[in-house]
Amino acid sequence: MRFSKLSSRANTLGATPRPAGILTNRITRKALLAMAALAALANARSSMAAGVAWTAGTTLSGDSDVFNAGVPTYAYDLNNSAQSVNGVSFTGSNSQTALGTDVTLSGFDGGNYPGFGTGSAPFNNLSSAYKAVLTGGDYANGGTPVTFSLNNLSANHIYSVQYWADDSRSGFLGRYETLTSTGGNSQLITYTNTASAGGLGQYSLGYFTAGGATQALTARGETRISV
Repeated sequence: MRFSKLSSRANTLGATPRPAGILTNRITRKALLAMAALAALANARSSMAAGVAWTAGTTLSGDSDVFNAGVPTYAYDLNNSAQSVNGVSFTGSNSQTALGTDVTLSGFDGGNYPGFGTGSAPFNNLSSAYKAVLTGGDYANGGTPVTFSLNNLSANHIYSVQYWADDSRSGFLGRYETLTSTGGNSQLITYTNTASAGGLGQYSLGYFTAGGATQALTARGETRISV
């Protein structure tokens, strides 16, 4: 989700939430699954879906940030650039409405922006592939929530979803977004850890048991959202 940044890492402009990347894995009842990045929701079964349990935001540090346990389901970045990070293959996209058939997006009325990265450290010390995942994102104007529907899930399976937010340009310290889902907890993640160029954002891992083919996630930014 910057979905992803969604990558949706996806990325953020101004004070908006934006995912830098989204990665989803499955933990089956038999094999103990895990997922990372962005997941799914089925409209007919959405009322049965359990909430997402988000972990505390973790500051970006390197390729090992990317969760690779369990059975990979899908992973996307919003820099429209196919990349492989820590053994996880990200599909690139710049759409504001859908990431293939796997993720349905709504509320991103601002467009896609590929310039949330910078040539300054510590961001520039990340691997070229990881920077490519984090650099682009969709965004929405205003503080309106945006929704990610994770599709193509299997009912009663446990999934993990990883969501990134990052804006390493200067002047964005103090901006953040909040991740929520019906029945789940709320988790704040920040875009950067410094007012100077080159700062690092955060990611959060979420876990849920699919009640059907889809799962919905919501992100809300301070004044503008982007993923």
